[in-house]
Amino acid sequence: MENNFLDQASVWGRVFEIAVQRGVLAQLMHQGLLLPSHPALKEWHEHRIADITKGVNAALKTTDPNAKEWTESGTRHLLVFGYGLGWSTMRACLAHNAPKQPRIEAIWCPLTLPGAAESPVDVESDQDALAFKTAFNLPGPADHDMLQTGYPGRADFLLWLKSGSPAVNRKNQKPQDLILCLEFSCNALPELADFRTEAPHCDEIHRYARYMESRGVFARVCAEVGGSELKLSHQLADHLKAFSGKDKPLYKLCQASSYTERLVHVLVKQGRFQRCKASAIAVTSNGLESISAAFAEPDADLDPRVQLMASLGRAYRQASQRRDISPADLQSEIRLVFNKLVRSLPSDFRKQARQIGETPDLDGPLEFRLTETVEDFYKPMQQLSVEAAIASLQSTPALEQFFGSDPRSHLASALNQRLSLESNITLRNAHAAAVVAGLKAAQPGKLNVIALEGNPGIGKTTAVTQFLSEQTEGYCFLYVSPRVVINRDVTAKLAHNSEGQPRGILTLTSNAKLISAAPQWHEQQTREQPAQRRQIDGAVVVDGVTHLKHPICNTLFISPDDEQKIDTDIVSSKKYKQSLNEREDSVRSKERPGVLRTLATSARKLLKENPKVNRLVMTAAIQGYRALKNRTTVDALSKLFKNKADTRLGIQERKAFAQKIPTIIAMVDEVAGDGAGALFCHSLAEWLSEQFIAPFEGEDCPFRVVLIISDASLSNEVVLNSYLNSGDRAPDKILISPTAGSAPFRVTGTKMKVGLRKYPTLHVMTNSYPASTLQIDYSIRLASITPGLTDDGQLQSIRKAVRDQAGEELLKNAQAEIELALKAGAEQIIYFAQDKAFLRQLRESLTAGGKEAILPAEQVKVLDQSVPEADRLKLVQEPQRDDVRVFLMTSSGARGVSFPKTDRIIASVPRFNVEAALMEVAQLIYRGRGWYTDPATGEQRSGDDKARRLVMLINDFVIDDGATDRDRRWLRQSSDLLTLLVMLRSTIHTRIKGDAGLRRQRIAFVPVGFVGDEELLSLLSTDLRDFLQEAQVFLHDSYSDEEKALVTKASQLVKRLFAHFQLKGKSPHQKGSSFVDYDLIEGLSKTVSRPNSSLLAIPDQKALIIPPELTCAGPFWIEDWRGRRSEESFSFESWRRDINESRGSLLGLLRKIFENRRLPSKLKHPAKELHRLLIREKEASVREYSTLQDTQTDHMLVALPIDYPHFWREQTEDGVRQKLLEDPATWRNALGRALIPQGVVMPVVARYEGFPWAAVAGQRAISQLATVFDNRYFMASSELNLLNTILLEDIAGSASE
Repeated sequence: MENNFLDQASVWGRVFEIAVQRGVLAQLMHQGLLLPSHPALKEWHEHRIADITKGVNAALKTTDPNAKEWTESGTRHLLVFGYGLGWSTMRACLAHNAPKQPRIEAIWCPLTLPGAAESPVDVESDQDALAFKTAFNLPGPADHDMLQTGYPGRADFLLWLKSGSPAVNRKNQKPQDLILCLEFSCNALPELADFRTEAPHCDEIHRYARYMESRGVFARVCAEVGGSELKLSHQLADHLKAFSGKDKPLYKLCQASSYTERLVHVLVKQGRFQRCKASAIAVTSNGLESISAAFAEPDADLDPRVQLMASLGRAYRQASQRRDISPADLQSEIRLVFNKLVRSLPSDFRKQARQIGETPDLDGPLEFRLTETVEDFYKPMQQLSVEAAIASLQSTPALEQFFGSDPRSHLASALNQRLSLESNITLRNAHAAAVVAGLKAAQPGKLNVIALEGNPGIGKTTAVTQFLSEQTEGYCFLYVSPRVVINRDVTAKLAHNSEGQPRGILTLTSNAKLISAAPQWHEQQTREQPAQRRQIDGAVVVDGVTHLKHPICNTLFISPDDEQKIDTDIVSSKKYKQSLNEREDSVRSKERPGVLRTLATSARKLLKENPKVNRLVMTAAIQGYRALKNRTTVDALSKLFKNKADTRLGIQERKAFAQKIPTIIAMVDEVAGDGAGALFCHSLAEWLSEQFIAPFEGEDCPFRVVLIISDASLSNEVVLNSYLNSGDRAPDKILISPTAGSAPFRVTGTKMKVGLRKYPTLHVMTNSYPASTLQIDYSIRLASITPGLTDDGQLQSIRKAVRDQAGEELLKNAQAEIELALKAGAEQIIYFAQDKAFLRQLRESLTAGGKEAILPAEQVKVLDQSVPEADRLKLVQEPQRDDVRVFLMTSSGARGVSFPKTDRIIASVPRFNVEAALMEVAQLIYRGRGWYTDPATGEQRSGDDKARRLVMLINDFVIDDGATDRDRRWLRQSSDLLTLLVMLRSTIHTRIKGDAGLRRQRIAFVPVGFVGDEELLSLLSTDLRDFLQEAQVFLHDSYSDEEKALVTKASQLVKRLFAHFQLKGKSPHQKGSSFVDYDLIEGLSKTVSRPNSSLLAIPDQKALIIPPELTCAGPFWIEDWRGRRSEESFSFESWRRDINESRGSLLGLLRKIFENRRLPSKLKHPAKELHRLLIREKEASVREYSTLQDTQTDHMLVALPIDYPHFWREQTEDGVRQKLLEDPATWRNALGRALIPQGVVMPVVARYEGFPWAAVAGQRAISQLATVFDNRYFMASSELNLLNTILLEDIAGSASE
């Protein structure tokens, strides 16, 4: 049976290979690089599609007519899929890597049909050797060595492109030659399937989505960070088969690497070129795996990517020479690799990790627990000598340029001002001293950049705000961060002293929600005094100055208390509705001024009305950054002045401003906490220079300008620079940089690019943790999942079994971990998870049962964004903060708050978006810190001295399906778990100590989130999603049964009434192409797979040309709707009595929800928007009406099944409309996961009246293909990640152990 499956896999793999080759060749012809008459294409002209189908049936020995129809449907499917994948791959390769004015120097694309009769080996060898020699114009006789295993004559596809432009002898000149090798691999279907039906297509896209979720989390590692310092494994050849099978992507990547590296070696040896760029790519049905390297003689071997490509190639050649190993041998091989990975760990950790490799007993406890005590870490309040602090300064020319003189003298002066009685200084004070030294050294007439990369809680923001609170000279301080709660804290601390008295510093803050609610609040406040009513379009919270005179304008100036009332009482709508006609309503968003514009305009007016005020603070959210046409929202800060900076009046206005406020300080905090953080920094640097420096060129500048860039996740200067300069769009990734080992305190300088130029930058770094002792538990809790039976008696799919049983198991594991902490005597516990509804279920589980409950209800509190603002503030402040025994919170709910009594922090580690999740872990482990009041004495005590314990909870599943290869499957799974465990440990150690803590490698291991701005869209789908999500959260919260019944009924009606959804895209061009057009995609599918078509798909007809906005990277199309006007549409069948009655009921329920002051605003806001969407100005007796909204975005991505006309037809042959899809939820979820950017997946309610699709709006695409061809990323492989290569090398020198 196994041989039969392998035979089938080989046949379908051959079909897939031909299909991809066809797409590749067609794209080259379409680009004008390849002529159909090229000698390499002779054999392709001689065969037809029918030859493939005939060969498949012959190879599979198919005789049954039904089975033949199935094989023909499978062949058509692969021909369409492979053509799209080949076309897209070659198009992306040419766009990213082709030399200037490229021309084809050589091409190798052998054709082998499935089931073809084999020629005698010697004849075949002679023919192939001669063909290869001819293709590459090699001198001398045909070389049979080129056909050896691992040599280029055996490649599926090779391309040599040469630049047609004259060579320029420049240092960074791109190579004139590109060598590209493609190897093809199709993950065979488990069994023959009929692709004329929906199920095989749905299963395929679901498998792809699962594969993408489980892919190696190091698939994208920024090579520019690691540079040549990384030591890569040369041991891969020993273990390749343990990592990958012959048809698997890694094996194919090794194969392509071997062919590529050997071909480059031959061509260099013959003097055909000295430098080239080479790419080895495995093109698989699950996407692409790649590695690229720049070969430059004689130093090619020094490039770590060249080393890795050679190592992968060598691994393939040696593995191919070994006999096929039996399952038992393979199991031994996998265990050997696992043991080597284990040996890479520190000794105390190593012994515990070995237990993971033992196959778990499904009848016993499914849990592994690894524990380590972290030694030699610094505490924030730990003392160090001034000499040691100064010795931590690494002087560079950039640092000396920043200070304008010897940096040591500046640091020494600042340190001496903070000395304790013992002539020592705490780490926290040493950090603050370095920050203050930098601020005091700021030079006029230039942008002074300070980078703060210290650990959370070291006092980065505090050092700046304390310095500012002590200044009497005028300044303007702009503070931006991703968290509104942190912004409020900054304004509160600067507005008032420790006794609560105003300091005389004018503080302003605002946010989009406040601005939107301002008109309604004003109307409510002036209801009894209509004479005072005026046009209001925004609001600003002002504080810090007594008797402040408010200008009369269209902005409200409110107190912090008023802000709290607005949050509780006002439910504003961002939309208004118009009736277009009897059948259509249009929803539009209200125009509101932006946050930065509102702040800047208000500041100018307040300073004019209050001329004695000379200290100004403005805080805003990073999310306010948006790229606009030829500008950004940061430019709105220019409203701080009445006149433009480059005018005579503008210069005079700024000189007058400088007489009162000569210092400008801007701070961007938690830069990596939002995708727009890096972009905000660049735009802010340009704005500061344009407004305060450029106008005074050639004369003495009256301003000192400082830009502070701060983030606790970006732990050193190399990582920060890499993150800031990773471009306008970059995905989540792991940044790796070399270190000199652990270091609690470090100061250095670099030339860092911010904005348009490089600036001398002061870097201040600390690595510490607030605890007297620190223990870390890595708790791996497994759930045994046993597929049950469906209603019709069939065995349940693994997908359905996991979905049905996972929730209960996760809840049980979380509760068990919390009970363990309670029994150990933990004073206060924080449990982190990202699912808000799950946290409320967990609270119910902990507090249910009355007297038998684990904890009383008042001892367990949830803290996240769905908790009402007033309640959230009470929870994070004394006394309630310190009285709660267990906090259940999300990472976003925890940002910017501290819990000094917490001594046990439990984090549930998600297995998706791992890079971003690890970044959150590095932050949330620091929530236990700060000061609290001793209830007995009333004195302030530090929580930094507590013995703390961190628990990293890893949930996973063991599938109990009766399979015989459980041991082998578990070894692979345990290796994945070990990798995740080491990633967690490396992340935590890097943040606490500055080094990942691997045995031989000295690296910093830093996960970071994506870079890129998101549009501020107000979609109907967002309101729908938010309401349904918050309703789920609400139903698990502690509200009355009556209120829950209200929300339950509303949620049911919303799902029913809002299920008829359409997304429409209108192209500005009459002949715009889209595969949403059934006829267009059907034309491609039929033309590509027509039996009498030539195998050479010459793109001289429109049907064979894939439009540039369409990309295939898996079993789906991604269509970029850039340039299209897109529109959401919800339809309501008002002719149906039940629908009309449901609509009336829902309108009443939604009104009750948003008018109830007790309910959370997170639920009330979308409820009001849905109410606005449903209600009609003119109720008319029509059969059906629609509510429409223009999405107002140019960024819309749509995912479509690769060949949906194969199973779905617009109209069946008998004229009856196509039946509804069988599994709409799986289609929607799987296609949604195929769209890499995170956002609202449409349709929100999974119901299709046509073919399946999914869309995401408001985010620019980060194409998987763009990542594959991006030189910044070290390699993209799903099975072998960079961590494996490091760990294998790490143990190479200690094999005797």
